[in-house]
Amino acid sequence: MPAGQWVYTQQYGWIWMPYGDAFTYVPPNGYGEPLEYVFYPSFGWSWVVAPWIWGSGPWPYFGTFGPRRFAWYGHGWWRSPSRWHYRPAPVRGHPARPGVRPAPVRPGGRGERRR
Repeated sequence: MPAGQWVYTQQYGWIWMPYGDAFTYVPPNGYGEPLEYVFYPSFGWSWVVAPWIWGSGPWPYFGTFGPRRFAWYGHGWWRSPSRWHYRPAPVRGHPARPGVRPAPVRPGGRGERRR
């Protein structure tokens, strides 16, 4: 299990959220859905919609450690939610559980990150 912590979200319940940048996908143009690769006890590892990365939607409960150890938190996207344009992605080809999407197609298998 990669370094991370258990986090409680209204959308998914308790999930294991890794700290590393490689577990976060942020649409490169600022339009779409930020995603987080998490361990979801009911489904295993999944990409889930993570609006908290951009400071929108319900804020997860991070416990005593808080969110500061997460790479996405250090980028500060959550500080300026009006900069981002959250748009749910269409479900491709098959029905999915609410909030759970297939992994985005990305060259090299790594998430896009703004610097």
